[in-house]
Amino acid sequence: MIQLDDATAAQLEKVAPGSSRKRSEFLRGVIARALHETLEHGTRKAYEKWPDETRAVEPGDWADEADAVQPPSKPRRAPGRRSKART
Repeated sequence: MIQLDDATAAQLEKVAPGSSRKRSEFLRGVIARALHETLEHGTRKAYEKWPDETRAVEPGDWADEADAVQPPSKPRRAPGRRSKART
């Protein structure tokens, strides 16, 4: 149960009438959105206080090229063999 001023209550009645189930659904959505925005605001403030490094990460910072994982090579087919087309 919450108390609203008359103007807010009238606007709410237009958007989500109390006689329908839409009001509860509407209010749950409004609360979820407000909570999300509040948490996002906190995250934004934290990034402003402690920003990420601006320089790009270079692969060499992690490992030498010789130590890097290479994609597997494609298997070679025996010469003269073709795969049959399936119908």
